[in-house]
Amino acid sequence: MKIVAIIVNFFFPGLGTLLIGQIGTGIAQLLLTIVAAVMVATGVLSIIGIPLGIGVWIWALVSAAKSNAS
Repeated sequence: MKIVAIIVNFFFPGLGTLLIGQIGTGIAQLLLTIVAAVMVATGVLSIIGIPLGIGVWIWALVSAAKSNAS
């Protein structure tokens, strides 16, 4: 299940974290991913949205990789 969560998080940060049962962390990652996408879409806030999106993406991958799910 951990491998599936990592693969899902690669494409949809937060969704894989939800799959392994880390509900609060997964919801936070999903919301921050959406906020980052909106910031990038506005253009003006891209300078904040791009690093935020990259940070959340890395956080999602690491949280899935470090989980105790088998």
